[in-house]
Formats: sequence, structure tokens, C-alpha cells
Amino acid sequence: MADLKQASKNNYSSRGEKATVEEINLASLQRIADAAEKMCLDREKLERDYQYMRKSRDAYRDQLERMARKYAAQKGIVTKLKKKLAAL
Repeated sequence: MADLKQASKNNYSSRGEKATVEEINLASLQRIADAAEKMCLDREKLERDYQYMRKSRDAYRDQLERMARKYAAQKGIVTKLKKKLAAL
């Protein structure tokens, strides 16, 4: 079959004679099917990468929110201690 796929590109078969129209059409369809399978693999990889990036984004966003709350709490403690110090 690989010879017929090449024949659909070159219009020659492995027998050294011209391939029939049916053989060329069959090989062309096989090449199209191979290309479609390759596109599916690429799409699956893109989807996996997308899911990974989305999870990473969410994890970093959560970490940022935790750090912001922690910073705000520490800032409040500093303000509270300054008021106590000023009251002395």
C-alpha cells in the first residue's frame, strides 16, 4: 500500500507502469486518512497541554490569593502594634 500512496503522488506504481485511476484514488484516500490521524494526535496533545496550563494557572492564582491575604494580615498586625506603641 505504501507504494500506491507514493503512486498517488507521482502517478506511477511500483510495477513500473502507470497506476489505474482507482489505485490512485485509493492511495489518495489513504494519505488523507493518515493526515487526519496525525491531526487528531496533534489536537490531543494541544488539549493535554491546555489542561495542564489551566491547572497551573489555577494553582498559581490560588497561591497568589493566599499570599495576598497573608500580606494583608501581616500589615494589619503591624498597624495594630504601631497603635499600641503610640498609646504607650
